[in-house]
Amino acid sequence: MKRSVLTYCILSLFAILGFSACDVHEFPDMPERRPYELVLDFTNAIDMGFYQTIDYSRASTEASPSGTKTQTEITYDIRYTVNAYRIDGNDGNRLSDTTIVVCNSDLENMNHTLRLNLRPGKYRFLVWADYVVHGTKTDLYYNTSNFEEIILADRQNHTGSTDRRDAFRGEKEAEVYDNPELTSSTTRSTAVNRVVVEMERPLAKFKFISHDIVKFLSYVLQQRAIRQKEAEMKAQQGVSPESADPKADPKADIKNINTNDFRVVFRYQGFMPCSFNMFTNKPADSWTGVAFDSTMQRLSDTEVELGFDYVFVNGGESTVPVSVEVYDTDGTLLSSTLPIDVPVVRNKLTVVRGNFLSSKASGGVSIRTEFDGEYNLEIR
Repeated sequence: MKRSVLTYCILSLFAILGFSACDVHEFPDMPERRPYELVLDFTNAIDMGFYQTIDYSRASTEASPSGTKTQTEITYDIRYTVNAYRIDGNDGNRLSDTTIVVCNSDLENMNHTLRLNLRPGKYRFLVWADYVVHGTKTDLYYNTSNFEEIILADRQNHTGSTDRRDAFRGEKEAEVYDNPELTSSTTRSTAVNRVVVEMERPLAKFKFISHDIVKFLSYVLQQRAIRQKEAEMKAQQGVSPESADPKADPKADIKNINTNDFRVVFRYQGFMPCSFNMFTNKPADSWTGVAFDSTMQRLSDTEVELGFDYVFVNGGESTVPVSVEVYDTDGTLLSSTLPIDVPVVRNKLTVVRGNFLSSKASGGVSIRTEFDGEYNLEIR
């Protein structure tokens, strides 16, 4: 009797499973995914064109953490992050159907063809391209997990004066066809599962160039000699000469001063755009209190580049208030500027020229009147 009951239960179970399997097969199959080519075109995105020149007049390799590689020693890849949004009947869809991340080590040719597999339908493609450490896909300078707010990766240790902070954005709406050949023949049009996305730079760039390096270095030698003399006098009085400047040499010449030894600090005086919305193609948010370190780059006997940075901007002109400070090797503040409203335009370079090294802080940020405070802004 028990065996008969057990047999009956087993047969009933198989019958239930059989009916369940039949129910699954009654639903229609989802459309198969089709191969699709997304061609990223950087042809018009790399170079920054000329904008305008603005004249103003006012009276008055990145340091790396110990044990880490400098920027020039790090090898980079360009990273492409693509989100495909299905917009059949829902143009505002922000839920990605497909996301792919691909890296390219050929930085001389950033154009790239990506191959996706998508179900037929209408899509909105959003593409973000930035730099990452070679061999990785990990965020470096931008957090790209949310396309509604791609944000700078580090607020406290903002990285400036590196062209690897550059980034690009692309957008395109296109149709993915189930059978391109059949569609072309029946509609007498060209239907292909391939689209070109033109990339553009959502950033502006500014750089500061100072043309008073000779005057500045002479001033540095003078101040170092004074500090050295004070240290020697304290030593004679039995005071520990801790304030002595190891680089101070009465016989030193400005030609022997390494300009890379000076610490340059850029401070955003006010709001600095920190994130970008890929859907609206506009900056999303701003931070205050942002600063970054830089080092001088000698351009000629009379000029040095103090540093540069990239900032998110809208389609029109905007401004970012920036001040510059220069410190000696012992931490002594040698020069500083008042905040300068730097005009910036997307995909344009603003060159700020002046006698910034001749500016000295005194009781706050101010400009010494004995120095020529004139500076020019070139936007190109």
